[in-house]
Amino acid sequence: TTISLPRSNFSYVVAFQNCCRTSSLFQDQIEVLKNLSPELPNGISLFTEITPIAQEMQNSSAIFINTEPNIICLNENVEIDLSAQDIDNDSLIYELVAPNNTTLELYQAFPFIPPPYPKMKYNDGYSEMMPFGQNSILDFNLEEGILSVSPSETGHYAFGVKVTEYKDGLEV
Repeated sequence: TTISLPRSNFSYVVAFQNCCRTSSLFQDQIEVLKNLSPELPNGISLFTEITPIAQEMQNSSAIFINTEPNIICLNENVEIDLSAQDIDNDSLIYELVAPNNTTLELYQAFPFIPPPYPKMKYNDGYSEMMPFGQNSILDFNLEEGILSVSPSETGHYAFGVKVTEYKDGLEV
């Protein structure tokens, strides 16, 4: 779907939020994420920001190619394509980040609350750079968005990927 917005001196934010992914309210319906702290209900906040510079350039947002979940086998190396395509042929730089959280209060807020969103808290032994655990083998290609991983423990894991777009060296 294409949506045309009037130019603004402020950023537009397009967001999706869902709350309580690991809440005790839903424990019988979901698998517990091994690397995230159960202290807080872990929801999810996904967003893209359309900056004034991007509006001025009439820039198009990058689109993720592979949106299917992945099954990763214990102690076996797998490559996960987390890349995006940009129809403007801008440069894309990828980084692993802690996923954005959503609490029930944020999820129910009206009007909408813009970023920044709270980050999910990792359990001890996990981090945004090591979301599969310290003994796992991980390599992330920042220019291509390809994650190579060989996890050392079984479980369900969450991690975040941030894509920053550059046009002629300028962040858009």
